[in-house]
Amino acid sequence: MKILIIDDESIVARSLQKAFQLKGHEVRVADSGLQGLQIWQEFGPERVIVDVVMPGMNGLQVIEEAQASGLVKNCKVVLMSAHSSINSIQEAQRRGADSLERKPFDNIFDVVIRIEKL
Repeated sequence: MKILIIDDESIVARSLQKAFQLKGHEVRVADSGLQGLQIWQEFGPERVIVDVVMPGMNGLQVIEEAQASGLVKNCKVVLMSAHSSINSIQEAQRRGADSLERKPFDNIFDVVIRIEKL
């Protein structure tokens, strides 16, 4: 599966990248919303994991832009949040995401399994 991780926290992004790669997935990482959108368009991922709080273009803006560009139609989008105003999966879905993951993770491999099952 092709997976794109968009997160400005490199330790989170790299940890997720390694966990997904251990399961045989092809993974790309972006450290900003703008870079994430560029990779999204070129890479054509099946799953996109995007942090809500990032400098510049935040995760919600990334999703809005991806929807407007038609990038969302063939993939599932997961919002990650440590301290944002998004408190429920219903709210994340209203914002255009298919799932919500809370940071920090208790078990990164449980996160991988949930995202794979989307």
